Amino acid sequence: MSNREPAPALSSPSLTEIEVAAVVAVQDWLTEAELVLDQQFGTGYAGKHPAVVTGFLLSCSVFYHAERMTDVGAALASAASVIAEME
Repeated sequence: MSNREPAPALSSPSLTEIEVAAVVAVQDWLTEAELVLDQQFGTGYAGKHPAVVTGFLLSCSVFYHAERMTDVGAALASAASVIAEME
């Protein structure tokens, strides 16, 4: 067993902080969608094609969640390594 000090408890963000961060992220993605689509297909394209904007936002969401799952996987692997050292 290891003689390490226990790691300090991490504070969890509040639900309000998570909600605010989600709104800000979606606003950023929406702005980015409009810029990218209008640059690629011409000014006003995003406004005339809301389904394409929706697809862009969905892709951003999927990518965001994939990144978070990678972070969770790394954290779990690290925790498993620490537990193995303790045995």
